[in-house]
Amino acid sequence: RWLWTGSTNGVGYGRIHIGDAWVLAHRFAYETLVNAIPDGLDLDHLCHNSDKACQGGVSCIHRRCVNPEHLEPVARRENVLRGTGIPAINRRKIHCPQGHSYNLFNTYVDRVGGRHCRECQKLRSVIRHQRTHGVNSYAY
Repeated sequence: RWLWTGSTNGVGYGRIHIGDAWVLAHRFAYETLVNAIPDGLDLDHLCHNSDKACQGGVSCIHRRCVNPEHLEPVARRENVLRGTGIPAINRRKIHCPQGHSYNLFNTYVDRVGGRHCRECQKLRSVIRHQRTHGVNSYAY
């Protein structure tokens, strides 16, 4: 691991002052030693993804890593889903809170990317109908 020992920004990433601008150190290292980062992509710290003990956040030591072998250009969504935040935790869940499988047939994805359990939705519809029309009025 190559850890940046210079200054860091407010969220723990190394930074370097070039000309009249601050540049993230890991991006500078990657672009200097490997290649330009394609427009619209972030650099994912692969060393962070493989360290299950790291809690992430501002004190994450991996944010200071500038080793280009530990960096991969990926879309922001992919970078977030590989991480340790709430969206990543939720994406790794394979069952809804009631224990139904998130699979191709039992899952639908809404317009903003949220996953929903079809079985739970079906049960909620039955309960709502029974409350509105009486318990025995639902035709199966």
